[in-house]
This record gives sequence, C-alpha cells and structure tokens, in this order.
Amino acid sequence: MSVQGLPVKDFPSLSSEKSPIVYKMKGAVLTQLLRKCAYAMSKDDTRKTLQSVLLEVQGNSVHSVGTDGRRLG
Repeated sequence: MSVQGLPVKDFPSLSSEKSPIVYKMKGAVLTQLLRKCAYAMSKDDTRKTLQSVLLEVQGNSVHSVGTDGRRLG
C-alpha cells in the first residue's frame, strides 16, 4: 500500500507555535486504519477531491473516512 500526498507548498503555512502537535502511532495501525475506509475512495481522476481519506484526531482516538460521492467508508 502506498500513500500519496500533495506538496507542502500547496498548503497554507501554519502559525508558528513553539511546540508543534505530534501524534505517534505504529505504521501497522495506520495501514489498518486506512485500509478500512480506502475502498470507498473515488478512483475517478476527474473527481480528485474525492480521492482522499480524512483523518480526525480527538484526544486518544483517531477516526478515518473516505468517500467517492456515493459510498462512505
């Protein structure tokens, strides 16, 4: 499984905090999390905004969701 991303220059700069927020998890856990919802991601190149997975961190929990406009995983 490979994870593709966008270049850093495509994102706005973050505020300059003294200590950035860092989340650590094992690679196997992240892979499992992504595989559980990646089936729902769009594979249509004309709908690039739906070719992604949202990761949301709340305290000690991480939630993920993927969609192709019809399915939600």
